[in-house]
Amino acid sequence: AAWEELVETLTANESRIFGAPGDFTPLFEIETEPRWSRYARAAPPAGRFRCLSAACGTGEEAYSLAIALAEARSRAPALEFEVLGVDLNARAIAKARRAMYPASRASSLPDELKERYLVERDGGISAEPLRSFVRFARINLCEPGALSPLGEFELILARDFLPALTAEGRGIALSNLAHALRPGGVLLLGAEDSPGGLDLGILPTRWGERLAY
Repeated sequence: AAWEELVETLTANESRIFGAPGDFTPLFEIETEPRWSRYARAAPPAGRFRCLSAACGTGEEAYSLAIALAEARSRAPALEFEVLGVDLNARAIAKARRAMYPASRASSLPDELKERYLVERDGGISAEPLRSFVRFARINLCEPGALSPLGEFELILARDFLPALTAEGRGIALSNLAHALRPGGVLLLGAEDSPGGLDLGILPTRWGERLAY
């Protein structure tokens, strides 16, 4: 019990739906993005576009990804996608699965998207309409091979949690994330973060107005 309480204290992660909107807007244009436009075409089938929200906290980032991809699918109905959020904090994962938030958590979301993908409930907002696209798992990203059972992803968001790790934990987490990328995939770190001197086999690439890997 004491260990669980310590984990919850150290991994507390509160964010907003569509916090840092520029990190999600490239997904709205997925049908014209050369790396991924095949997912938006009816034939030949390209499979499911998979996203990972690493250290997802209570799920706002994961549902933000789902909103952006659902919008893209409204213009490209062939697009199939799923979002997986992972975090070490068990209580945060439980809250993410409930998909209920104070209305203030969606203050960054344009009203038309809020009306389309969220519903008002019990004085707050619910991401219930998106739950079929999003799932969550409790994962320790600092454990070698932790992501291997989950398969590979086209897009991984790992924003702002790496600086809180030890050097060893950071190296293991980055290795896990890099190995979970499909060829041609994108790893988006925090705006002030980078892989440093680690040789992960990934190169800088543009993602909206900033760099990813």
